[in-house]
Amino acid sequence: MKLQTTTALLLLLPFQILIAQIDWENTHYSGIPDVNKKVIFFDDFSDTEIQWKKSNFEKTTVNIKNNKCNLTANKEDQIIWQDLIMDKDGYEVEVRFKSEKNKKGEPLTLVLAGSKNEFFTFEIRPEGNYAANIVKGDIKISLLEKNTTVHIKKDNFNKIMVRAVDQLLYFFINENLVATHPLPSLNGYRFGVLVSPKNPVIVDYFIMCDLIKSGRKADIMDISPNIIPTREDKSRYKM
Repeated sequence: MKLQTTTALLLLLPFQILIAQIDWENTHYSGIPDVNKKVIFFDDFSDTEIQWKKSNFEKTTVNIKNNKCNLTANKEDQIIWQDLIMDKDGYEVEVRFKSEKNKKGEPLTLVLAGSKNEFFTFEIRPEGNYAANIVKGDIKISLLEKNTTVHIKKDNFNKIMVRAVDQLLYFFINENLVATHPLPSLNGYRFGVLVSPKNPVIVDYFIMCDLIKSGRKADIMDISPNIIPTREDKSRYKM
């Protein structure tokens, strides 16, 4: 019996090592195991007393009700943002949001990794196309040319996720990979949503995770960022 047990363990060991060495499937929405993710920011707007405080609220109207965040820019485009520091192994940023008016040509825009004067964006439009740009002051440089996809929902919430791994960006729309691009070199850690006066935005949730290849248990929260937690559990992830 002891010999059989030892033999079974020896046969199982290479299989366990093989599992540990499997690479992340970066091109799949759920291709990174939960053990390699650390939730560093999560807000579902279930608490009306907690808001993204690093925005200019004199220029932006923020109305939180029914577990949704309604954002309106009063006179000019505004970024509702947070400073979020990423781990060197990579990160994921995900937002579920929609346009209040769904006007043609008015994008929903996620702001990623940068500072006040230099950042890059990923945007989708109700007519069914997406694009990515680097913004430097008043200059906009195309990162991804405008492309059409069937994965954008015109009159409903859209889930956008951007993943950065090994100096490469992966862009997902409603859990479908639509594009990849080399990670641009930018200073700063601002992440958020760009709001236009013509296009009020409703945000359902915003989540960001560090990606940690070592899977250090001390760094991982006991929750899957791919499975949005219950309302009762979410408050602990507020910044």
